[in-house]
Parts: sequence; C-alpha cells; structure tokens
Amino acid sequence: MRRTLEGWDGGVRIGGVKLTNLRHADDTSLLAASETEMTSLLDRMEQISNAMGLFINRSKTKAMLPARSATIVQEGWSSLAP
Repeated sequence: MRRTLEGWDGGVRIGGVKLTNLRHADDTSLLAASETEMTSLLDRMEQISNAMGLFINRSKTKAMLPARSATIVQEGWSSLAP
C-alpha cells in the first residue's frame, strides 16, 4: 500500500483530513472521490502488487458506492441526514 499511495493525490476529505485508505488486520479499504479515480488507483495497486509477485483475488474484491449523499449534521457519526 505504501508504494501504491506514494505521490497519489486522490482520496476523500472528511473533516478537513484527506483519507486514501483504511486498514484493519488483512483488509484494506481504498477511498476515492470518483469512479475514474478508483479505477486508476486499483490499476496502480494491481501493477505494483504484480511486480512484487502478489495478485488481487478479484472474487474477494468488493466495490461499495454510497446510495445517497450524506451530510453530518451533528458531531460524530451517529447523526446523518440526506
């Protein structure tokens, strides 16, 4: 992931902080502001991984898109409004 994200300018801003990925144990979630940006990031990750002898298991890979835009109306994550 470090090599994939070196020099990467994409991601999403939440609370003024730019996020490009979330990692927990052996799972990684990539964050992108658009489908084009995500495609580019996945292609970049696949090229770098393949060069290291690692391969993405596409049957275990999932893409999640927000169903609607949400706005945080109170501090914290518990209160979202359409």
